[in-house]
Amino acid sequence: MAVTTGTTWDILLNDEPTTRLDPHGSVSARAAYQAALYDRAVLVDLRSARRRAHDGELPAGLSVAVVDRLELGVWLRESLAARVLLLDDDGDRAGRLAASAGPRLAAVAGGFAGWRAAGLPVAS
Repeated sequence: MAVTTGTTWDILLNDEPTTRLDPHGSVSARAAYQAALYDRAVLVDLRSARRRAHDGELPAGLSVAVVDRLELGVWLRESLAARVLLLDDDGDRAGRLAASAGPRLAAVAGGFAGWRAAGLPVAS
């Protein structure tokens, strides 16, 4: 029996939450933060160096990779990460990339703007 309230809970001997994707293949900023914090996924920051310098970096302590979007295909082939969450400025480009790939990829809904709106930590 499964109960759904934003997060799907698999009722097993060891209850463990699994991220539920919306129809567009994205996860909320809060779900992405928790997944990267507990090493359940790698958060791939696709923003340019200029945007990261202007808007802020993702905080230390998270499972994060900074990848140029032109290098993403190579990075994905070489990465051993089972789950990859793409973060861009507003979620649009990451959403298109995730939608064209398999279940290994998902976009962070709202991108970095959604991250900030959710009140998640940002390093300056």
